[in-house]
Amino acid sequence: MKAKIINAGMFLLILILIGMLSACGMVSQVPVGKVAVAVPCKEQEPERPNMPTEALKARGCPSGECVDELLQASIAENLRREGFEGRLVTALRACIAPITP
Repeated sequence: MKAKIINAGMFLLILILIGMLSACGMVSQVPVGKVAVAVPCKEQEPERPNMPTEALKARGCPSGECVDELLQASIAENLRREGFEGRLVTALRACIAPITP
């Protein structure tokens, strides 16, 4: 009789342990989603340089009289504009780069 009580107690203990272990596998998982959050860009806009052709326009150079100056100013303006565009692209890339936690 005493052996049956011990066996019944052990059986009950084993059932409880099995129930507890099976409950561990039933933990509900919370879905994880990524949400885009707007973050202000802290990069400063590069300052636009003075363009040489604008100086010629301000001076009022009549057409045909300063062709050489206009050509030199146009070449210089292309170089300045390329440098300015490079700084703009760098600032834009800094703003759209992914944020790493």
